Amino acid sequence: MATKINRTAGKIAAVTLSVVSAAGLTAVLPATHAAADGGTTAKGRVTARTTLAERSAPSTHAPIAGKGYRNGQTIKLDCNLFGTSVGGNATWYKIVGKDSWVAARYVKNIGNAPIACTAASVPADRHAKTTASVNLRQAPSTHDRVIGHIAKGKQAQLWCKVASQKVDGNHTWYQESNGWVAAKYVKTAKRIPYCSQL
Repeated sequence: MATKINRTAGKIAAVTLSVVSAAGLTAVLPATHAAADGGTTAKGRVTARTTLAERSAPSTHAPIAGKGYRNGQTIKLDCNLFGTSVGGNATWYKIVGKDSWVAARYVKNIGNAPIACTAASVPADRHAKTTASVNLRQAPSTHDRVIGHIAKGKQAQLWCKVASQKVDGNHTWYQESNGWVAAKYVKTAKRIPYCSQL
């Protein structure tokens, strides 16, 4: 009997992540997305009443990755992606020149908002199959909300990967077109790039 993908929360705008894992795994950072597009670096002003935390992934469950930013401080923003919803806002911003992320809920854009970290569609050669029924999550952590499911043996459309929480010894997570999936349950025929290398 045929199975099908059940996406319980509908399509989410696609954006990705560049990250260095808490376990010390590193990825080479490219030039900022703004620079690659010939544009200017986006900026934002911190609106958090207390220090705005920097995290190693776009999740409130990810480790702290820096000293954070005080209220009123101006920060340079590389690009945006989706992660844990904070105050109803699931957008996170990557900090220019760093492997850290801040929740957009507490950043007021100065001028234009930063662009998405990825292209509008998944490259055709980045499809893979699931080896088990797998949860789609809002961010790369099992503590983040489940937003859908992909049945065993079905295709997953993968933009890129990040190093995050370990699942059965595997620290890799993939950004799928509708959420995040643990690499433990996905088999790829082609090497998927780190999000920081796009």
